[in-house]
Order: sequence, then C-alpha cells, then structure tokens
Amino acid sequence: RADLKDVSLQRVAADLGVAPRSLQRDLATAGSTFRLEVRAARIEAAKEALARGEDKLFSIAIDVGFASLQAFSDAFVEATGERPSAYRARLRSE
Repeated sequence: RADLKDVSLQRVAADLGVAPRSLQRDLATAGSTFRLEVRAARIEAAKEALARGEDKLFSIAIDVGFASLQAFSDAFVEATGERPSAYRARLRSE
C-alpha cells in the first residue's frame, strides 16, 4: 500500500522499462489514463483493507494514498456505489 502514496508516472514507467509518454499512449489506447489506473488501484487496496479488519477509515484513506477522508469517500462511492463504512458493514453481515 505504501507504493500507492507516492506513485508517479515516471517511476512506474521506469519500473516497466518504457518511456512515460509511451505508457500514457498505451493507457490511452486501452481507454484509460494513469490517474484512473492509480485511483482504481487505491480503491482495490482500500477494499482489501476494509475487508481485513478494524482500521479506521481515515487511516485506510491515507494508507492507500488519498489526501483526505473526504476525497477517499467520494472516490469510493464513485467507484463502488457505496460509502466505505457501508461496504465494510455489508461484508461483515455476509
């Protein structure tokens, strides 16, 4: 999760052995952007953290790279259709 806090296009491109612009082009060809991919990875990491345990929502938000609880909650609702607390409660009830 720590990798999601300070992720950058340049670092990811270097890790993949491609130029940053090539990575952007490849993502565009696939109908995505670097920002969307990072956001999706952060949401997935948050889902895993919510399923695992009792961490406070603020801690999860910061751990996966969101600047605030509000930014995390808004992104989570946009991606999943439910608030992080509701997602966690639903998992617990299943």
